[in-house]
Amino acid sequence: MSNGETKRSVKESIFYGIAANILIAVLCVQAASDGSPKTIESIKPPFVFSIKTLTPDDKPLAGVKVKCVHPRSQQGRAIVDMVADSNEQGVAVFNVTQADIAQDRYFWFSLADDNFIGNPYVGISPVDNQYSYTFRIMPAEQFQFLFLDEKAKPIPDAKLWLFSDHPNFPGLERGVFRAATSATTDDRGIAAVTFAQVATNIVASADGLASAFIRGASLPKDRPYTIRLSPGCTISGRVVNAENKPVENAKLSATNKDLIMYYMQQFKLEATSDANGGFVLENAQEGTYEIQALMQPPYETMYAKPVSVKIEDNNSVSGVKILAQGGAMLKGRYVTRHKLRIADRTIYISTSSPVRKNWEIKTKDDGSFVVSGLPQNGRGTIVFTMISGYHASVTMPSAYPFFRSIESNRINFDALPHGAYEGVQVEFLLMGRAAGRVFDSSGEPMPGKRLVVRPGAWIYRTNDKGEYTANIPPNERVTLEVVDDASRGIIVKCEPFMIEEGQIIEKDLKVGEESSKLVGQPLPAFEGIDIDFYTQQADGRMLLVCFWDMQQRPSRNCIKQLAGLAGELKQQDVTVIAVQASKVDKDTLDEWMKKNGIDFPVGMIEADAEETRFMWGVKSLPWLILTNREHVVTAVNLNLSEVNEQIQRAESEKQ
Repeated sequence: MSNGETKRSVKESIFYGIAANILIAVLCVQAASDGSPKTIESIKPPFVFSIKTLTPDDKPLAGVKVKCVHPRSQQGRAIVDMVADSNEQGVAVFNVTQADIAQDRYFWFSLADDNFIGNPYVGISPVDNQYSYTFRIMPAEQFQFLFLDEKAKPIPDAKLWLFSDHPNFPGLERGVFRAATSATTDDRGIAAVTFAQVATNIVASADGLASAFIRGASLPKDRPYTIRLSPGCTISGRVVNAENKPVENAKLSATNKDLIMYYMQQFKLEATSDANGGFVLENAQEGTYEIQALMQPPYETMYAKPVSVKIEDNNSVSGVKILAQGGAMLKGRYVTRHKLRIADRTIYISTSSPVRKNWEIKTKDDGSFVVSGLPQNGRGTIVFTMISGYHASVTMPSAYPFFRSIESNRINFDALPHGAYEGVQVEFLLMGRAAGRVFDSSGEPMPGKRLVVRPGAWIYRTNDKGEYTANIPPNERVTLEVVDDASRGIIVKCEPFMIEEGQIIEKDLKVGEESSKLVGQPLPAFEGIDIDFYTQQADGRMLLVCFWDMQQRPSRNCIKQLAGLAGELKQQDVTVIAVQASKVDKDTLDEWMKKNGIDFPVGMIEADAEETRFMWGVKSLPWLILTNREHVVTAVNLNLSEVNEQIQRAESEKQ
């Protein structure tokens, strides 16, 4: 490319960028002026994307081919499929005039140049005001790998995966160089790959042989890197029930927990129990294996605890016994009105009781699924994976009490009875978005603050201007929290709100506002609080409500002091009420009150504790709220030492 062409491309990029921003602004103004809600669908092209191609030490690379695709292949036919070369500043510019943001809010960029290697695949979204990204890449070089078995014979059709190493591997770090590729050996046992000359992590796998993981290898250019694989060891045993009868057709999976990449499928051993309940897991390496058994028909409502075995000195292990017990299963289906694939979707299951266990399943071609092997009387979570830009909304036909909360894209269960439960529906809905600023009481922006969306606990950060954008699940009551990193405490939280599918809203969050909006408002109803008290019982009397937690010493001391003041407060026509601010064992709470002579009404939050405390303006514990005789709040966050003064002030204001 000539210098003239380079200068012209830069000028064109600037022009298109300005034009695109103006057009987007006009569209937003039009959406606001006509009274209709702003939505994902209202964000229209043209878009201008700039992808930087830099070396790991920030030097620009010119002439690198970068590809842009929209939508991703599993979400429909490509509307955008183009390649652009990076200019002398290392920038590849894409002018997009057609797109469907509702179909896929992301534009996907990758290298389309075999001469370089680096970040393999990234999506950025105009919905989140993302129009640029940086690829850190390196020149590609040719390497060969030779696979040999224990007899030094070549291994054809062996699988090879390469990953650039870094201190937090296998975790990913934004902004650092990382590369990955894969290959298969030919009939000579040789795999030829294009990779960078960096410290390389190698995963090697072949049928009938134990897999291998090598970290931080230095790859030679003048000869093949040799990898030797052996059959490894075996783990054998039986799956039986409580009567020691065989359980057949159980799907067994063993994971070597000593490996840094134990979660990769290539390192998992699999087998199915036979008619006698027997199984043999082959090609095991040295290390500690966790064996899980997932029950299949006709035993879907049975559950087996994981069993651990250790392979040492290349010795196989036999006689492993896996006990199948009572369990439960859950049946359901994925649905969507969008152009999304519902087959082969992953569902993650984890249990914390009676033991810790994790496994996953896939949906069938029609989106249906069966989660089997849930533990009877157990506790755990079922998580339905989402697609970028979409929310997985979970509904059930019945309000089973043991599915104690169904929120966001998950089901939490507790004390699950034996049985089969059906009718779960997981619907993909287009995510909405909230955008705004976080600022202090003087209006100064607060950069780098953690913003949490609940339910779901999705975490975002404000930029250097205190601005944020956050995905919002539609048709759910949602709150936004700004959390202090040091104390983990909530420094500001918005009132619950709900948006429609694909809707975009603006919501600023001001830190340091009045500690409670209750002052001057009627006392909230005791909804979601289990208490033997109604405000009508205290007509014409003032109320002093104390939110506390019996598990905290300051709260216990406050309640004891209130008990000592109860007689004096009663003479002043003040009724004292206490609310336990988190769920505890009721018998334990009653016993503590009796032991400490607490004779005023004490209730306990039964609904969502966090939301209830927010609705009452409770920011710490203990928390005292005082009303006048009409039950209008006059003061909040009182110290016991100032209660009498506030009572007198409330009485004088009435007069």
